[in-house]
Amino acid sequence: MRGVLNNFLSTYMSRYSTFDGYWVFGFIVNHLDKLEIDILSPSIPEKQDARGTAKLLAATKFMEQIRKSGLGSSCVISASVVLSKSSVMRSCIVEDSDRTGFDVTFEACAYIDLGKRYDRSDTVFVAPHDPTLERRSARCSNRSTSQDSEN
Repeated sequence: MRGVLNNFLSTYMSRYSTFDGYWVFGFIVNHLDKLEIDILSPSIPEKQDARGTAKLLAATKFMEQIRKSGLGSSCVISASVVLSKSSVMRSCIVEDSDRTGFDVTFEACAYIDLGKRYDRSDTVFVAPHDPTLERRSARCSNRSTSQDSEN
């Protein structure tokens, strides 16, 4: 399960987690204090927005890692990921541009049927979405929501 959580966070935080061809977390960082997602059964709003996409991607990417590991999904009793941003803005160079944003911590937790709890966390810098500075994924062929699961 340690490997599952590690791989899940790596894929979830990656550039392949997109909304409309852009990194999904840039869309939600300004309105993010703390977002807890039940990755076994996320609540997704009817209208697919960036926040809903982030939830759906979390559940999809977690289940992909469970399948790849050979573990049965039935052995996972509960699993969640919590996204929380730092209270202080900072600057960082991103793709040759000086950007202002936040450090966002991703904390994944899973309980398995043997009564064990597993945790993994990682932090990444997230700047608010700016289409004038960011490159849109070439894999997004139209302007609709993209939910890439490639890694």
